Amino acid sequence: MRQYCPECLIHKGCSVSATNTFQNRCEALFAQKLGYGRRWKTSAARALGIGRATLYRYFDDDSGVPQDVLARLKQLDAGEQPVRDDHQMLCMLARGLLDVQKQMDEHGWLKEGYPPTLQRSFDLAAARNVLEGEPRWPTDFGSLSRLAQKSLYDWGVDVSWDPDGEFAAATLIEGGEITPACIDLAMPGQDPEAELVENAGYKLLKGICRERRDGQAIYVGFRRAVIENPVLTSWTTTILTDPLLATVERLDEIVYAFLPASAGSDGGRGWPAGLF
Repeated sequence: MRQYCPECLIHKGCSVSATNTFQNRCEALFAQKLGYGRRWKTSAARALGIGRATLYRYFDDDSGVPQDVLARLKQLDAGEQPVRDDHQMLCMLARGLLDVQKQMDEHGWLKEGYPPTLQRSFDLAAARNVLEGEPRWPTDFGSLSRLAQKSLYDWGVDVSWDPDGEFAAATLIEGGEITPACIDLAMPGQDPEAELVENAGYKLLKGICRERRDGQAIYVGFRRAVIENPVLTSWTTTILTDPLLATVERLDEIVYAFLPASAGSDGGRGWPAGLF
């Protein structure tokens, strides 16, 4: 036996199983326990960090509900803390910005729309805002880009994960570009781009940038040189003739550290795949 969603006048054909355990648990929590009434499905989707279409798909067949969504539902029902703490939220938003920057560098615009990492961050941010009863987290690119230009201290979030205050004054965006701090936050754990953080050249570049007042400009200039010259047939001409980059100490060491170990000694060097 099947029944139709009470909102089927909007979502025609949105049939759900009368015995769907996931749907019953969601309805009991959001419609009854939390008191959202007829709007419980919208609230459920936001709090679980998924889209309404995905929610209805799970209502139709709950055998494919991901474990993290089930864990989130369990925590909400028990009144526990959010699955993503403030540090994790910052890392996810930073990763979303990094992926946006990559699209902009490659296409000049968001050709593919919001990267999945950014959209997921916005979904979780919306869930946090609903649960906390205040819009602390950005849920669209405009609000994120404005907040990202402020120091993390001014975000008003928990920074106990940074006991030394290394990131207190850091911003995620400066001068229209993501910052080294943004990249650092974007790559905890096993992210595909984590090799960049481990790269000796990047560590050396970041250290020098931190010590100079024009460090952000140096980082942006170096990054643009890499993007505009995927194969450096003559890096000395490309990099050392730049008025700003030419002033960077140990620049030759930085460049050589970025190059693959298999690169030849006579030109034609290619930057490692995925760099920046």
